[in-house]
Amino acid sequence: MSLQQKIEQTVAVLQQAARDFAPVCFANSLGAEDMVLTDLIAKHKLNIEMFSLDTGRLPQETYDLMQEVHKRYGVPLKIYFPDCTAVEEYVAQNGANAFYDSVELRKRCCYIRKVEPLKRALAGKRAWITGTGRMPRCGSTSNKTMCRTISCTTAFIRASAARPAQGR
Repeated sequence: MSLQQKIEQTVAVLQQAARDFAPVCFANSLGAEDMVLTDLIAKHKLNIEMFSLDTGRLPQETYDLMQEVHKRYGVPLKIYFPDCTAVEEYVAQNGANAFYDSVELRKRCCYIRKVEPLKRALAGKRAWITGTGRMPRCGSTSNKTMCRTISCTTAFIRASAARPAQGR
């Protein structure tokens, strides 16, 4: 399959997601795969909301790339932040880098900084799209969502249940 065919296939899947699962959103981590999807969504003016999570611990290069996306594409990249009170309480009780100390503290930190903001980002959405470096398992008993994979970007479209994994 040529690159152009892969692009056309990806755009067709994104168009189908926007049409069949509206409202749909794209969880943009600003990684390589996500920049391909950002380009396609913006250039084809697809009705897909783009968002990213700011955990409060991102490197400067990530903020620079967020700004570049805004300048280049002129499309909004909605940024979700963790609840500041929860972060302050976690850091006061455990320290700024406590997630290195135990699995339990790492899970709690991730819940505060990633899972809870993701829940807010997905509220009211019927589907979400994410670029991923490796393919998720679709159709397993623990994953009841409809999955569609796209080979050129390894995009993963979750449709029918826009809910992040539970956990603390």
